[in-house]
Amino acid sequence: TMSAIFFLLVFGVLLPTVLAVTDPRWIIPCFSENCTRWTDTNGDRIEAHGAGMLLHEDRWYWYGESKKIFDQDHRVWSSEGINCYSSTDLSGPWISHGTVLSGEDIVRAGPLPGNVTPPYIIERPKVLHNENTGAFV
Repeated sequence: TMSAIFFLLVFGVLLPTVLAVTDPRWIIPCFSENCTRWTDTNGDRIEAHGAGMLLHEDRWYWYGESKKIFDQDHRVWSSEGINCYSSTDLSGPWISHGTVLSGEDIVRAGPLPGNVTPPYIIERPKVLHNENTGAFV
């Protein structure tokens, strides 16, 4: 019924969300250089902005944009590529698997529709596992 759906929405989704984000233990301001940076198992800063997460065979895979670089020739900010990290726990430690998709990979794949040329702006990467083929797409 409509009242049951409303009850589930308010008490099952909205209320826990509000409580989680208003609890001061979960809100950690990080607007200074004194913040602890997330690092991978090599001690390097994690670069995975606009992240997408995938759970596969009890391991989390974190895909995200590498740091942005300013392309002077084209006057745009572009990503160096998509990085991948993995861990068996969302709180880490995170193992770096390096750049899994770069602008050069896109160039090697062939021309894009509409004659799009580099530099490419790669944002909010998502990866899925195709159960039928075993491929990650």
